[in-house]
Amino acid sequence: DGIEVRDWKVKGDNSVEFSAWDFSGQPIHNYTHQFFLFSHAIYLIVFDLAKHEFSGIIYWMYLIKARAQNAPVFLVGTSEDDKYCTEERVTEFNNLLKKTLDGYSADNVIISQHAVSFKTGKGLDDLRADILRTALRSSAVKRETPRSYLRLEAEIKATLNPQIVTQRSQPLVPAVISLEELKEMALGCGVRRDSLENAIGWLHDMGTICYFPDIARELVVIDPQWLVHAFSTLANLPPSFVHKGMIAAGHLTEIWRSPRLPEELHSFVLLLLERFGAVFRLEKEVGLVFVPCLLSEVPETSYCCLWP
Repeated sequence: DGIEVRDWKVKGDNSVEFSAWDFSGQPIHNYTHQFFLFSHAIYLIVFDLAKHEFSGIIYWMYLIKARAQNAPVFLVGTSEDDKYCTEERVTEFNNLLKKTLDGYSADNVIISQHAVSFKTGKGLDDLRADILRTALRSSAVKRETPRSYLRLEAEIKATLNPQIVTQRSQPLVPAVISLEELKEMALGCGVRRDSLENAIGWLHDMGTICYFPDIARELVVIDPQWLVHAFSTLANLPPSFVHKGMIAAGHLTEIWRSPRLPEELHSFVLLLLERFGAVFRLEKEVGLVFVPCLLSEVPETSYCCLWP
């Protein structure tokens, strides 16, 4: 669905355990990536040095700047072992890239460039060490996290684990719960009542939950992948559902189905996707939902029909 999440432990004099989020590079998934960009994170923009292509790097830099200003960014060029990636070519590429991204330094974004090879392993140790050094300087790592918050995070992850749920002889808990349910879970994990708001904010910042009180104060997404799945379902619709990038709202019951996407949550999902420009409900076209990524490209031969 566009995102793969894994725990990653980097060992050194001081070890740090990361939650590593691997975002798909396919443009169709770009809309939902915005849900998961936070200022306390470290970002690695990975690209192929042999291709000498800037557009994807610039897109991600703009997105990170907009959603996670001042977050540290590592530019990681792969294929360092490729015969075309001579030392002169890599130096030339880095200088050109630095000139292109000059504006970001003024915004205090840390940019570190690395050339690596996944075949030979060259450069990977330096990259790990640089990531670890950056993490140890981060206020998020220096700040102590209450054990009760960690217990709550573990409880949420356990709730979403089908194996554990089966052992408890309970039905699979849906990806969306009420704010009250989350608060009860937090209190059960030892979070103090006067710290509930801080605990929920911490979970959101860690990417464990998605909570947007300005959209739906009483609902919390405890499985962020669920949101990605909801959008991916729209983005991969067959042509029979789509006309000029629009789908009929009445078709959502056929597209988003229970038990994963019950009808009572459709309005909530649309509101979340609207917030990040993934979909639009048009005032003049009642009953239609506009999904920009579903627009077909206009063939060059038809441009003459659009411009006299």
